[in-house]
Amino acid sequence: MLSLSIASVLAQGCQGELGEPPDVDVGGPAAQLEEETGPIGGGGAAGGSPSNGAGGAGGAGGSAGSGSAAPDWEPVVTDWCAEGFTGLDDHTCFFVPDAVATPASIVFFLHGMMPPDTTAKAAQKMAREAAEEHGFIVVFPRGRQGLCAWADEVLEYWCWPSSRAAVDASAAEILNEWTAAEALLGDVLKIAFDRRYVLGFSNGGYFASYIGLEGLLATNGIGVVGAGRASIDESLMPAEAVPFYIAVGELELQSTQSGAQNLKYVLDKHGWPNDLVIHPGQGHSVSPSDFDGACAAWEF
Repeated sequence: MLSLSIASVLAQGCQGELGEPPDVDVGGPAAQLEEETGPIGGGGAAGGSPSNGAGGAGGAGGSAGSGSAAPDWEPVVTDWCAEGFTGLDDHTCFFVPDAVATPASIVFFLHGMMPPDTTAKAAQKMAREAAEEHGFIVVFPRGRQGLCAWADEVLEYWCWPSSRAAVDASAAEILNEWTAAEALLGDVLKIAFDRRYVLGFSNGGYFASYIGLEGLLATNGIGVVGAGRASIDESLMPAEAVPFYIAVGELELQSTQSGAQNLKYVLDKHGWPNDLVIHPGQGHSVSPSDFDGACAAWEF
């Protein structure tokens, strides 16, 4: 275990409150819609090798955290970050537990679709507690507006790409932002990340599935909660298998449950390790047990 104190790494406080916009359950019934329309296109190539440190998107390989001097950076005060999180920029938050497990691991947690006037404090609190328990560093980026394009009323929501067209148009830029954020974080903390994981809920879960199934980003594990895939282009799957954790609630929409089952079917067909969990009596939600289950599936 590595002993890290974010307070000692950063020369100043890391979080300020800028008001109290309403919190939100980062999903909702509309978040279960997977817009899988349009022609099948090619996925971007993953950079780096998960077994030798997480690589970058679109061929930007190498591990973060070279041990060089900390960059000219200061924590950003933003209402996107809940208590305990530090603003890496105005739309990316991170949390460092006191004891970081080795090999050092970073987990990107992807929220579901969110109205623009809400926060994700409940989800961030859950992610923080999981990071404290398991010893990983968690990054909580914000989605983009305009990606939930299937209905005008959700067009301004914070979302992740969940359709073929949206993934092809936006994924590379988003993932390049993540790898740049990871590199900056590694320099700030003076730590090299050995493992990278992505866990997404609802709309974020659909994007996570694209990342893992198409090798858009080199990872050591993918988590898909409250989501699945109705349509998968198996020709885009990389040769190297990535372990998946898949979870849905027993009370989810049948289409969501079917998508999760189909995702498992394809993973099994290709010999990729995966765990599918159906939470009894649970609807469309993410819970602490999903972090535990994902870590078990990833053999974290």
